[in-house]
Amino acid sequence: MTTSCLLSAEPCPPRKASTGRPIEITRALAQNVLATIDAGLVRGLGQPVPGKMCVEAAVCYGLGLPHSDDPGCVADSLRSLKTRLNDAVWSSPKARARGLRRLGLAQLGSKDVLDEPEFIRRMVRLAITEHVPAALRAMAALHPNPMHQAALALAAERCERDADVASSIVARDLARLAQVSGRFDRSHNPRA
Repeated sequence: MTTSCLLSAEPCPPRKASTGRPIEITRALAQNVLATIDAGLVRGLGQPVPGKMCVEAAVCYGLGLPHSDDPGCVADSLRSLKTRLNDAVWSSPKARARGLRRLGLAQLGSKDVLDEPEFIRRMVRLAITEHVPAALRAMAALHPNPMHQAALALAAERCERDADVASSIVARDLARLAQVSGRFDRSHNPRA
């Protein structure tokens, strides 16, 4: 399902909520969800008060469902991703809300509609080709040992080029080795 039905006067197809009853996702409900998200989001489930709950609890609140982190109309893999993003470190509850606002709306009605294996494949590819290389390059820039800097940079290039799990495993292992080596180098060299 796309969010096009949320932006039109037509109701979205009914989806089962966590209560087991079908819920019709209307424009008004979508606006309630956005208003609740816009109040701010916190790490963890939180309390059923706008500005004091996680993104999934805000969705439940906006849909008029009991306080929960499972609105029942969201694909499990997408809900899991949103929970991880929600519970990551953000600069403020408002920043968390701004960062998760569009996804909070887009996920509505994704249960039994989203091609979850394809979604997971795309998220893994995105992580391997975009986020892992950025983290490796940041680590390389901070590492005191030029050999580890070069190895981390090469691992970043491999992740971007190959975009496979094997390259991400190599990157993980190099990062762990560089991390341990960096601690060792600093503990034995007070100038590092």
